Amino acid sequence: MAGLVALIHAAELHRLAFPEVPVREVKPRMKKIAEGRWAGDDVRAAIRTMQAAMVAVTTVTVITAVS
Repeated sequence: MAGLVALIHAAELHRLAFPEVPVREVKPRMKKIAEGRWAGDDVRAAIRTMQAAMVAVTTVTVITAVS
């Protein structure tokens, strides 16, 4: 269960997982549960890598379109 919480927390899906609970209440609790869980750290790293790749693709696309 803690691994699943770590995944939800790393992907920032708090609102989707617990729509009836305010994020300000859920997020700190999930963070505490997720601490030290490999899954959360790996998912967080993968999301950051994907976001960096998307920024790079968008930047190249804009530069190419403007040129």
